Amino acid sequence: AQEDYYETPCVAEFLAERGKQVEVFHKSAHLGTEIARYSIGMVLSRMERCGVTVHPNLILAQIQANGLEFVSSFGGKTYRKDGFDSVVLVYGSVPQHDLYDQLKAEGRIRLVPQEAPLVAQDIQVPADLSAAAYYLVAGAIHPQARLTIRGVGTNPTRAGLIQVLKEMGARLTLENQRLVGGEPVADIIVESSSLRGIEIGGAIIPQLIDEVMVLAVAATQARGRTVIRDAQELRVKESDRIAATVRELSRMGARIEELPDGMIIEGAPLRGATVESYGDHRMAMSLAVAGLVAAGETIVQGAEVVDISDPDFWHTLEKLATTA
Repeated sequence: AQEDYYETPCVAEFLAERGKQVEVFHKSAHLGTEIARYSIGMVLSRMERCGVTVHPNLILAQIQANGLEFVSSFGGKTYRKDGFDSVVLVYGSVPQHDLYDQLKAEGRIRLVPQEAPLVAQDIQVPADLSAAAYYLVAGAIHPQARLTIRGVGTNPTRAGLIQVLKEMGARLTLENQRLVGGEPVADIIVESSSLRGIEIGGAIIPQLIDEVMVLAVAATQARGRTVIRDAQELRVKESDRIAATVRELSRMGARIEELPDGMIIEGAPLRGATVESYGDHRMAMSLAVAGLVAAGETIVQGAEVVDISDPDFWHTLEKLATTA
């Protein structure tokens, strides 16, 4: 019955791995979808292996001495669950203010103290791989390119793009691999490459869900056919990214076919065109990369939307294009 999609599965897994019998009560029917959106890797499968049970569509209403009371997210029907030794309230677990006030007044909400005092530290945040993705694809598909992107986070739960580009034949290497703030980091070098079409789907999709559009651009420059499946989540992002990608790349001459959960792309030259970002920063940046290798001028309408994630994107891209 909580609101934070990241914390609940992580707490449940932590307890289950230490021998606790854990049951999760969640207000949504789509815990798995929400987790996939935030790219927490294979946490659901790990929860399942640990024996964690998930009860969807239940909102916490009362905590009593002999059990819990929940209300259905749909019709308001009441349910009870008894037999708990203890209850862990993850962040956001008490949505009703009156219930929180009641539990606090009864002394039944308490903070677990830190085992050691918190100490201020200097922390270096790795560069975001999803932001680097556009430069990696640009480097791989441009005929005269060699790029080095330093200090990129390569956590395996988010590094599907690297794996897929390598499978497509990209000349991509990781150097100076290290840990920064407990996270794996590397300098990534990418060079002009001869790509080939592959099939992309299944368990790797959550690891590259935000990079599917720019991977579609890479696929237009690959030999043969690329098939992307299991990416239906893209239909409910900032735009319908499947439909938008197919529509706009088609305007640029791409041989691309829309699927319910992805797309099929046959390698073919692109031509410049006026294309639409749909107010989606990733759409705008993907089309910009396509414009780098298209014959003629490409105009991206709504290009200013990239400021959401990378205010320097257009300046950086122009600099790369003039030095290539």
